[in-house]
Amino acid sequence: MRYILFFLLLLPTKNTTAQGFKRIYDLGMYTASFLSLDIRSDTINLIGFCRDTLPPYTLGICFTQMDTFGTVLNQKCYFTDKDYWVGTYNQPFIRLKGDQGYAIAGTFYGTNTGYLLRLDLDGNFLFVKEHTLPSSLTFYWSEIYETEHGFLVAGDKSSSGQSPDPFVLRLDKSGNWVDLATFDGGRYEVMTGFTKINENEFVLSTGSGTIPTSSPTGKTCSQFFGMDSLLNQTWFWESPLANDEVGGSSIQKTNNGDWLYTTAKVKYNPTIDDFQAQIRIVRRDPSFNLLWSKPYTGHYDNFNRLYDVQPYPGGGYVGVGYIVPDGYEVGFSIRINESGDLLWERKDTAFYDAQLGADNIIGAVGFLPSGSIVACGTTVDWTIPQTLAWLLKFTPDGCIDTLNCKPISALHEPPKRTPVLVSLAPNPANDQITFSRKQLFDGHLEIWNTQGQLVHAIPWAGGKAAVQISTQAFPSGMYYYTLTGTNTLGSVGKFVVQH
Repeated sequence: MRYILFFLLLLPTKNTTAQGFKRIYDLGMYTASFLSLDIRSDTINLIGFCRDTLPPYTLGICFTQMDTFGTVLNQKCYFTDKDYWVGTYNQPFIRLKGDQGYAIAGTFYGTNTGYLLRLDLDGNFLFVKEHTLPSSLTFYWSEIYETEHGFLVAGDKSSSGQSPDPFVLRLDKSGNWVDLATFDGGRYEVMTGFTKINENEFVLSTGSGTIPTSSPTGKTCSQFFGMDSLLNQTWFWESPLANDEVGGSSIQKTNNGDWLYTTAKVKYNPTIDDFQAQIRIVRRDPSFNLLWSKPYTGHYDNFNRLYDVQPYPGGGYVGVGYIVPDGYEVGFSIRINESGDLLWERKDTAFYDAQLGADNIIGAVGFLPSGSIVACGTTVDWTIPQTLAWLLKFTPDGCIDTLNCKPISALHEPPKRTPVLVSLAPNPANDQITFSRKQLFDGHLEIWNTQGQLVHAIPWAGGKAAVQISTQAFPSGMYYYTLTGTNTLGSVGKFVVQH
């Protein structure tokens, strides 16, 4: 088995009367993130990525179960000897019919290999199926839905120097390749969304534009391709080529058959020689005639984005993503009514530093039976730095608590751990290498080869500023080191031995 790490955390549940919360998690990993979620009664199931604490610090995929108070009940992470697992915010993560577990689709980073991963409802590994295209192609899996006979996976593929080709891939229930169809609207297209309307109707959306798309004369639009479960195209619609839209995501049909999706209106900024986006939600009638298109940010920026919009059980819709109002990324959440009127918005940060900036992204949203809103994402503490998983819970009126509802939330930070700065010389090393540090503490130094084998380990007493390691017996090649200690983040790095 290539899946070399499997662990289970069982933690006690604690009671709280708080209406909501914002919490961050490292999940026992070097880095962690939440990309998508599924709520089953009073259990929150999340999928995300985490970087292993051991060399070569591979990026794995993690399944986490929590109660409604944000307490971790169960966690399982999987790593592979291929490259990294890779996905997207609002990562394709679907619960199968009959509660037969979960299906997850994505791509191994730096490769042209896509994967279908199957887990049971508690995150136990069932199987993974991989598909590789010729090396001349880039293959990026972005969305997955279940069909009667298997799965449909949508994404983009492209050849070197060529524009992307949005595709939909048909797999059987075991993940075997059945068929692939590409969808070309006649211009430069990138897949922006894929959704299941019913058992035999699916919709693919692309952001389409003239080439070059970044020129002042560039124009963009949205394209929608309807298809059946066998990938036969059944209809096509395109918005005017006028920069009012650039693709659709979170595509859905309302109860009366209208179309609703999130998009962006773009305009050219000559200062940066590129387009910038304003978040919008659009509603069209069954024939795609415009009913309304409403903005939810007053400003334009390259990175404004709503990743997920879901119908709220109490009416209207809740959307999550991030915006860049002042040069740094802020988690963004909104609730609107059926007419698109804004009921409330939130701008949340888990970490912010005036000099280093902030990265706070919310990728997916779901709802508890109580009506509470749960959202997940990723944040970066740049003072360390470290990427951390982020979970938020709001009341239906958008508050963390009913007594102190603020659109800009306070920081929620874990106990600070001191970052450790280590220098080493010479690098490359021949017969010895010296590790030096400024922070003095009782620590432990380990050296690993690129196969993940521990080749040397010593304690590093608090009073010593430097240690010298003999490398005479080390074969020539690259090595990784880790330095850890109590209440420190530690340090990781690499060096080369060259005889």
